[in-house]
Amino acid sequence: MAGTMLRVLLPGLSVMFLLGAVGCATSPQVSGRHAAAGQPLSRLFLDDLGPAPEASDHLFGHPRYPEVTLALQSRARSRLALALRCDGPARLHRRGANRDPVDAPAWAPAGTSLTTTLPPQARIPRTIDLGPEVTRCRLDVTPAGSPAYSLVLRRDPGLAALTMQAATDAAGVADARAAGGNDPLAAVMAAGRALSMTPLAPAGPMRLLTTGEDAFAARIEALTGRPVPHEALLAGDPAMPLDFSNAPRLESIYLSYFYMNADFAGALMARMLAWHAARGTEVRILLSDTVMGAPERALFEGLAARFPNIHLQNYRFAPRRGDGLEDHVARLHRSNHAKIFLTSAHDPTRSVAIVGGRNWHESYLFSEPRDLSAFPALRQYVPGRHRSLVDFLPFDDVELAFSAPGMIQGIGDQFRALWHRDLTLAPIAARRPVEPRTRNRVLARHFLSMPYLDGRAQEALFIDLIDASRGSIQIASPFINPSEGILAALDRALGRGVAVRLVTTMQMPGLDGVFITGLAHEFAEGWADRIEMIDFGRDPQALHAKLYVFDSRLAIVGSVNLNRRSFYHDIENGVMVLDSGFARQVASVIDGFARQGNRVTRDTATPRRASLLMRMRWLRRAF
Repeated sequence: MAGTMLRVLLPGLSVMFLLGAVGCATSPQVSGRHAAAGQPLSRLFLDDLGPAPEASDHLFGHPRYPEVTLALQSRARSRLALALRCDGPARLHRRGANRDPVDAPAWAPAGTSLTTTLPPQARIPRTIDLGPEVTRCRLDVTPAGSPAYSLVLRRDPGLAALTMQAATDAAGVADARAAGGNDPLAAVMAAGRALSMTPLAPAGPMRLLTTGEDAFAARIEALTGRPVPHEALLAGDPAMPLDFSNAPRLESIYLSYFYMNADFAGALMARMLAWHAARGTEVRILLSDTVMGAPERALFEGLAARFPNIHLQNYRFAPRRGDGLEDHVARLHRSNHAKIFLTSAHDPTRSVAIVGGRNWHESYLFSEPRDLSAFPALRQYVPGRHRSLVDFLPFDDVELAFSAPGMIQGIGDQFRALWHRDLTLAPIAARRPVEPRTRNRVLARHFLSMPYLDGRAQEALFIDLIDASRGSIQIASPFINPSEGILAALDRALGRGVAVRLVTTMQMPGLDGVFITGLAHEFAEGWADRIEMIDFGRDPQALHAKLYVFDSRLAIVGSVNLNRRSFYHDIENGVMVLDSGFARQVASVIDGFARQGNRVTRDTATPRRASLLMRMRWLRRAF
């Protein structure tokens, strides 16, 4: 059964198209109402077969903009003839010679059939505007040489429940200090700022996932309701048996990753998502278009075509008219780097959220790639070859799993805001009451950063935390290229006598590793005699965890590297926890990494190739 499902979900595409984290992909650039922050369009993937018999309707809509742009994209091997009929006005964008939509096409009244065709495997979609009055549409699809099928498109009724609020809170540092008493770290954590943050609230039960086995098993148990034996997991069989007999009834599943590869991990996730989608669960997957290869598009776009209630966005930054050259260059490398796994169950006690640094990629589980030659549509990694981070490089990483209903609801609000590229939606915590007493309470907040929309508010948060520290700062970050503001804050901390420890990676293979290695060595030249800097060296494992501990009391687990990408370019997220016991746990993990490494000295030479590249300031700012 599992093998049959895999054959349905994995169309036979095996050509790889990828240029690493700084590559350029060929996915469509569709102008939309929020195109400055990406493409938050309702995107519908179509293939030759049509939806699975048990598939649910496709939901569309945006809570603040009743007019919707629907993008129809083909995964079919044949030409598709389309006919759309809606209960309100709609219009089909015609295309000019340069493939841009012709401005202001005519609106067709309710009940009118809009017809068009999609070429086979078309990367450029057809776009249709749906007026505010539209609540329901029927899309008839006729593939050449295959039976016709129909889909129902409905406006999402749940969007009306989202509360619209201003993203920027006016509360100042003085108010935050009042909330935190005389505790400067608590004051920073409680402060209102432009950064999207969940309410300051009890963290509830938490678990650090420090091994790949634990991290993968936690997700499988959240989706199937059953623990999976580690031996079965480590066998690496994409068709391994899965027991759904105790699976929770889920309202929604939200996934956000930089990489979600079409390998053992991706195939396993696709099977679990298909099971829940067949039972009406709304699934939303946010990935980074710049690192999507042909196997990933075949797997996840094919999955969305079979289940229209699985929504897929391949995020790509789209600069606005009038933006400078650097913003236009940034479309090649700005990415969604936020890592979120969230299940919202009808029984809130069975909801789960996992936040941290791991991507959904089998190199976060195995030290050696598994033989997937029996599954030709999946990636077959070549042992020892590492051209970019999408290849197989074993990573050590850390995540945080928790189940507090308030935290999960807040992160769900944030994810939906990110999905619509509209950070003026509900998850702004300072609009809600802040708990001022921090004694004997484990308090947490989740934050989500889009630095080019929120004024780099995440950078301001980290600067404030560094400035509030009085004794020690411990950091694990594989990629090092701090912004000027972060460097200045670290310099001030050292001037106060704060001890700073940084565990990082000094040598990374591959094309992208040239930049990463060069920046790490350059940082060492200026800082290794001022801070305790340690090169994690457990070959063949590479460090990928992003951990921060301030004064042994406040800890952050998330996706945020100590580099400009995280503070200037990429979408990032993390969880702040104010509790000395939890902070000790995170510090202990950093200690473990440090024990497996070696002290870095100032005279560490910068590799010649990297040294030459780093002279290009615009390139430095991209990393």
